[in-house]
Amino acid sequence: NPRRRVALKVIRPGISSDSVSKRFEHESHILGRLQHIGIAQVFEAGLADIEGGIRPFFAMEYVKGVPLTEFAETHRLGTHDRLMLMQKVCDAVHHAHQKGVIHRDLKPANVKLTPDGKVKVLDFGLARAFAGQTAGEEEISSAPTMTAAMTQLGTVMGTAAYMSPEQARGKEVDRRADIWAFGVILFEMLTGKPPFGEESSSAVLSRHLHAEPPSAKRQRASVPRYADHAIRRAMAKDPADRYTSMDAFARALEPRPWVPLARRPLLRMPRRIRVAGASLAIATLSAFGFGVSKIAANPPAEDHA
Repeated sequence: NPRRRVALKVIRPGISSDSVSKRFEHESHILGRLQHIGIAQVFEAGLADIEGGIRPFFAMEYVKGVPLTEFAETHRLGTHDRLMLMQKVCDAVHHAHQKGVIHRDLKPANVKLTPDGKVKVLDFGLARAFAGQTAGEEEISSAPTMTAAMTQLGTVMGTAAYMSPEQARGKEVDRRADIWAFGVILFEMLTGKPPFGEESSSAVLSRHLHAEPPSAKRQRASVPRYADHAIRRAMAKDPADRYTSMDAFARALEPRPWVPLARRPLLRMPRRIRVAGASLAIATLSAFGFGVSKIAANPPAEDHA
């Protein structure tokens, strides 16, 4: 479409190689498989004569917007609106996971909000289909310090502040690495700062590996307890202790109205116990009623002394 505005992604001169071209081609194929309103769409990919050389490119949806946290602060979103926004991000990433794709570099800068409030997840450059590969097998990566200038061969994949422990160790990763990153982003969205501070990359990675995540509610009292619990579960050191899907994470973020104690349902118990308890209560009341009737029928003699 000649009138459609697109964003072109190409390999910069000077870093072209077979490995880079393969990664670029890989990304374009991945994005082409993801058809979701919350994920920037790829329209076309191929080779073109750009600046005097044949270079791979792909044309993708042009997203005019601002990063996630900036949008939340600029619009002064309350806690409820921030949770609703994060559920939309959850839905987009869940779609990618259903297609067998993990992002591996989820962070606020890779999630943009359009002027009309639509979520767009960007930059699946580190994404990979579930194939049992480890982060250390990659040849080209983004440096852990979030600075593009430090991109080099052989570094661990991802961005330090949002990197799961297994990802930091260079182990095999799956969708639960994205769930960890989403937990970090949610903590930052609700408290205004990342859970492990803004120190050097090595210090942050060390805390990801060894320190327990802090309580978001202790950082900011307005954070609902269920959201605080969801963050802590998402950031469990052992991937087996995290949510099994982004959809399950999203459900954990659904608002839960406060219910007065008098209206809260009783704890569930086996039916036999409930029936026995009810029978005992009826028997007790019956005995009590019989006793009252007997007393009424035989009132005590008056004391005339």
